[in-house]
Amino acid sequence: MARVDLVPTIPTTIDNNGTALTNVSGTTIVPGANNGFQIKPIAGDILILNEVTAGVAVITLVSPADTKLESLGAVITDATMSIASNFQHVISIPSVLLQADGKLYLDCDVAIEVTLLRMAQQA
Repeated sequence: MARVDLVPTIPTTIDNNGTALTNVSGTTIVPGANNGFQIKPIAGDILILNEVTAGVAVITLVSPADTKLESLGAVITDATMSIASNFQHVISIPSVLLQADGKLYLDCDVAIEVTLLRMAQQA
């Protein structure tokens, strides 16, 4: 299976008290390398990673290939993070990890919920 586009969630019920992250529903990721999401971010987007299984999830943000650095012998590794069971991580999308197509590739070893929270419509 290939990565699929993650559709942004645009909150419509934010008031002076904000919105609770627990009220934002995510899309379940298919576990495994190259099976996750591809995300086309705009400025201000954030990712909410919600670990809903009984174990620890290992998230992989796939680093783009950089032939110039690789030709100099540099080894560019993917960024990884672990999320404990029933915890959430909220991250901004690092532009250094965007692929040539402008997308972030996100994979996980277990099925977690992922939300791309977009606070404004793209112009």
